[in-house]
Amino acid sequence: MTLSGNLSRIPWGRFFCASILGVLVLFMAQTVGAQFKFRKPPNQQIPSALDERSGEVIWQQFLWNRAIGKFNLSGSLVYRPARERSRSYSLSLEANWKPDSEITVVRVANSLDNVVEHTVVVDEDRQFFLQDTECPATLFKLSEEEQQDAIASELPITWFDLLMPYLYWGQAEYIGPERYIGRPAHRYALYNMDTNSEIRKVIITLDEDYAAILKSDAFDLNERLIKRMRVAGFKQFGSDWMFSELYWENRTTRDSIRLSVNAFSLGE
Repeated sequence: MTLSGNLSRIPWGRFFCASILGVLVLFMAQTVGAQFKFRKPPNQQIPSALDERSGEVIWQQFLWNRAIGKFNLSGSLVYRPARERSRSYSLSLEANWKPDSEITVVRVANSLDNVVEHTVVVDEDRQFFLQDTECPATLFKLSEEEQQDAIASELPITWFDLLMPYLYWGQAEYIGPERYIGRPAHRYALYNMDTNSEIRKVIITLDEDYAAILKSDAFDLNERLIKRMRVAGFKQFGSDWMFSELYWENRTTRDSIRLSVNAFSLGE
């Protein structure tokens, strides 16, 4: 696919795509000129491979989409441990994501309304900090090892899962096209320079039309899939679009977590 052909198919209005929470968050909301036109794919063929420049255009558009500004998201979490009963939680995010910094307030509550709250700050150098709850001016840097810590007791979503620091490991390598949940998509590889980390590579799958993340797969040194984050659907909230369901799957422990989004809004 040529660059001109690719540009003609991408709507360049503002839309949000992170993970969450990307997304996180977190997260992958899409607002395309206040109207998300989710085209029906014309066929079930895998799309053509991109040339180097076209692949870079889509990747940079994806990163730009994260600078969405202020947003609020709330939803319910269902944690399914292997061979145990499911557990339910609620999740809310209040954030302000700019091109050179991100601030995210994460609140998680269990069925007894016990609430855990954290504020995470990402600076212009893409360093991650936790804000002191009693002294907001005090920040504690999150090392790469600490980014693997769970954000709440008994709920194994980590800062790595939620904030996707791997997006800034270095230059993304375009590795080819695929089709995912009926969408034409493209895959990019990011490599971890920390040789002590269990996770050595992450492959991101981006939607061809909207440069939105659809899936991320984390691999170990032996190319074994460790974790997967995947989008399961989209929903309109007012004039904005957001993923309706998001799954985190731990392929080692066989645990999974489903996030169902109940509310999403921009600029509040």
